[in-house]
Amino acid sequence: MKIASFDIFDTTLIRKCGKPQNIFYLLAQKLFCHNTELQKEFVIWRLNIESKISFQTKCEIMLNDIYNNFPEDKFGCSGAFAMESELQVESDNLVANSTIKETIRSKRKAGFKIMFISDMYLPSAFLKECLMHNHCILPNEEVFVSCENQARKSDGTLYDKISNIYHPKDWWHYGDNKNSDVNIPKQKGINSQFVDTTFTPIENKLIKEHDNFDASILVGYLRCARLAVGDSCYSRFASDYIAPIFLSYVQYIMKDCEKKNIKRIYFLSRDSYMFYKIAQSLFPSSSIEFKYLFVSRKSLLVASQYEHSKKELLDSFGRKSFCGVDKKTILKSLKFDLKEYVKNTGDDKIGLIKNTNDEKFFLSYIFNEKNMHQMDLENHLLEEYLKQEGFLDDLKMCIVDLGWLGTTRVLLNRIRRHNHLSDVHTYYWMVFKNVLSDKYGSYTSFVQNEKVVTLAHLLEKYLALSPYSSTYGYVRKRDKVFPVFGKNNTIFDENVLEANLKSLVFFAKLIRSNGYSNANALICDMSNSLIENLLTFNTKFDFSPFFKLADNEYKEGDILLKHFTFGELLKYVFGKRITMWDNGSLNFTYNRHVAAALYMIRHFIAKFK
Repeated sequence: MKIASFDIFDTTLIRKCGKPQNIFYLLAQKLFCHNTELQKEFVIWRLNIESKISFQTKCEIMLNDIYNNFPEDKFGCSGAFAMESELQVESDNLVANSTIKETIRSKRKAGFKIMFISDMYLPSAFLKECLMHNHCILPNEEVFVSCENQARKSDGTLYDKISNIYHPKDWWHYGDNKNSDVNIPKQKGINSQFVDTTFTPIENKLIKEHDNFDASILVGYLRCARLAVGDSCYSRFASDYIAPIFLSYVQYIMKDCEKKNIKRIYFLSRDSYMFYKIAQSLFPSSSIEFKYLFVSRKSLLVASQYEHSKKELLDSFGRKSFCGVDKKTILKSLKFDLKEYVKNTGDDKIGLIKNTNDEKFFLSYIFNEKNMHQMDLENHLLEEYLKQEGFLDDLKMCIVDLGWLGTTRVLLNRIRRHNHLSDVHTYYWMVFKNVLSDKYGSYTSFVQNEKVVTLAHLLEKYLALSPYSSTYGYVRKRDKVFPVFGKNNTIFDENVLEANLKSLVFFAKLIRSNGYSNANALICDMSNSLIENLLTFNTKFDFSPFFKLADNEYKEGDILLKHFTFGELLKYVFGKRITMWDNGSLNFTYNRHVAAALYMIRHFIAKFK
């Protein structure tokens, strides 16, 4: 017979609340919700009673034994009620480890007899019920618990008992305890596999920095989100960084929108996709309507030229003059064909706009009759799409975006003004110093730390990854307008997108369902700590999710992160950009102390340039 056995807690089933003792704190809150003194006394009693009874009886104890010693007079409720409450709290706090679920399915398919083994005081019937609820066990599969068998994994006697019953020829055991789940079974000839469900360095950092019960619970949710969606380098980064950083932003937006009586929130493609999904998961019953709007600077720029004037175009680019600007940049932004420009103007070099005469010549092409006609056509389609999506409704609404310059805000508010509507407020995760003025519509920047600018590419190309390519324009089909997408996406990896989305949504749902949706301040503090770590790398950092991810949309071969060669290092020190995340590449190539020194040298040289 072939056997595959699995430890239960912190292997097959993960506690949402993180530390096992947090169950007792949650139980105390359930039993004595309005009496903090009784809560404290109960936790002390529950933490001590198990070892006390074990010492007295010298045998494996059951949950019944614990609550038979419950001081009912002191706590004002029966031991039976307290015990049932504990079972309920345990059950409510368990989710399956997706990696182990897959291993169970694989072993079951390979003909292994599946069983579950635990050194625990909880009854096997209850544990089986929890396993069935999380789709880990079949009705005919067994659960062996130390308290019912008077035998333990930790001393090997429970393995002996099972072996005497089934006489397995091939036995695999999986568990998170290096002694009772790995070393002991190995000594008995059992193939053992260590299952690592420990807290990540970042999770431990957050627990240490925020030494309180609520923080411990939230970190437990992060671990749970990571393990429940499948532990990988992608899910670890998503739960360690993206989930708290982005969730704190969405919580802030919702709180502010409720104050301002906002009726509808538009999350702008592509960078706000994750914010949109968080909002849907965290606030599913909100009176505020959430909408995802397919727009981009490219889809708006041409279509928002009403006056066909130099001033209007300058405003669109946030400039006072086009002198010194690359013509290619403007032409590409306006979706003009470069070959056609050369053919019609004879300007085959397409370089910088040198002076006012050159500017005048260039703009005469931009605003020729053919191009203006195309602008008008695109404008009609755009306005149709915006009306269809309710963006031109006369009600209190706002825009949510990632960042950076505010061009989309300018263009959307121009369209609303043209339709005699008031500007909409825009929420940004962060803006650059040269952000377009609020005369084009008010805005809020959530993050104020100027150093975060160095993370712009990481945030846009990885953290805020979306399944959609950039919106190129619009097309009418059967009386409805649909977005038309560009041929290429930005950095796109299915593993990254799936891990980001699943981790974010799972974390948001845990917070919502367990009453932590108002923990704004704590999650925001955690977010700030994590942003700082992305800047300093003070805590052990895993770079593997980012290695050799290339942007396939704008500049072919533009890598997010790589090892610097010596030549590239010299170029970096003298002010050249090598990758989209040079600070990350520097720390990836060297240790953080060397990287910090090189970073300072770069800035020192820059002062004398």
